Amino acid sequence: MRVTATLTFIVVLGIYAGGALVIASTPWWHVIVLAPSMIAALWTATRWHTPAPPLAIAGALVLGEATWAVAATLAISPAAAFGISVTGAVTVSKLSRKKGVAAAVLVSIVLATGLLVLIRYPEQAPGYLLVAPIVTVVFVAVFWVNHTAWQLFAELDSTRRAETELALVKERFRFAADLHDIQGHTLHVVKLKAALAERLLRTDPASAEDELRQVQDLIAETIVQTRSIAYGQQKITVAGELENAKNLFEAAGINVRVTSDGDPAAAIDEYVSLVLREATTNILRHAQATHVAIIVAPNGISISNDGIPTGPLPDLHGLAVLDQRITGAGGALEVVKTANQFVTAVTFDLPNHQEHP
Repeated sequence: MRVTATLTFIVVLGIYAGGALVIASTPWWHVIVLAPSMIAALWTATRWHTPAPPLAIAGALVLGEATWAVAATLAISPAAAFGISVTGAVTVSKLSRKKGVAAAVLVSIVLATGLLVLIRYPEQAPGYLLVAPIVTVVFVAVFWVNHTAWQLFAELDSTRRAETELALVKERFRFAADLHDIQGHTLHVVKLKAALAERLLRTDPASAEDELRQVQDLIAETIVQTRSIAYGQQKITVAGELENAKNLFEAAGINVRVTSDGDPAAAIDEYVSLVLREATTNILRHAQATHVAIIVAPNGISISNDGIPTGPLPDLHGLAVLDQRITGAGGALEVVKTANQFVTAVTFDLPNHQEHP
């Protein structure tokens, strides 16, 4: 955008330099007549891409037309059309519609005013009836093209800023989801283990002490994982989440059976891990499960459990968040509740070479 503005200003400055040379060769009183409209037009030209006070623009247009009319009547110089030509061209370029009509009107006004030269100086008519309208057309084209280019660059810049903001929002969303996955999961497990330790405290102090030690280890591990998320180092795997889920279910007295038809493809490993982690948390939090079955496949995973609570399905916000991420990655998340079973499953449509490495 700066390049466009600079080039436009150089063009205007160059033309004005030529006009100044023409004026300089005329009598001093010609300079007095032409200078105000030239200065007003130059001020307008420097603001071709920014809003300007309507009254100031209207004043510059009136001044430019009046100067051109006087110059044509007295045959001062065809360069006198610069005032109305430049100011009019800038005004046309800023219109939101009917620019072509406005441009035609501007050129017609310059040409019609130039006819005044025929009253006293018909021999000088070519400069006023040919050069001035052509210069006006050139100015209109320059400012029109540059204003259009400026708008395109501004829209592109706005789009880039919007994309940057969207990327930041997505990153915050991902960070919040990861933080929920780790800390929400851990807090529920700590609650279960603390309750178990409390029950064992009087009957089996050694086991209670072991449970409390596991709570400490779990909290320490969560601190490390949270730090990893904060620094973008967090990486979860299906193998790690399977081991973690089995340990948690067994600690809660839940029988777990894992069946594997092959490891998930590398491209979906993280999504499958997240679904397994969230499903584990939901089972520990909402169900009174005694049996959990986990089926791992190259294209996804299925987790089913019994101990379904009566009543409507609980608010599973974590799965709702995951559903958006998985859908965006080309997968499908399915949550099914029956009278005796609750199933959480995710599947991806993968090429054959990825499903069976």
